[in-house]
Amino acid sequence: MRDDVTFHYAIAQSNRLIGQAKSIAHTAIRSMGEQIECFAVARNLFGVQHFIELLLDIFYTDRFEMELQTARQDGHRQLLWISGCQQKLHILRRLFKRFQ
Repeated sequence: MRDDVTFHYAIAQSNRLIGQAKSIAHTAIRSMGEQIECFAVARNLFGVQHFIELLLDIFYTDRFEMELQTARQDGHRQLLWISGCQQKLHILRRLFKRFQ
């Protein structure tokens, strides 16, 4: 049997049938059952992913807003404490008031 297959392969190769072979066209449309199952799995995965992202966005947004509000209350509306000479005098005045 093996020799028979080798013989047919040699004949096909000598006739250049293997080099000129074309692929077999398959159907591009899946059956309805496969499409529904694939859609349900993809929908569930994306739904969970978006829900987790939503929770993380809400958590981090609220946290960032709290930090900005506390910086405004304690920092005289200066988030990074970049100040001029006026602010330095106020700091020194508060320091001397605490010593009294």
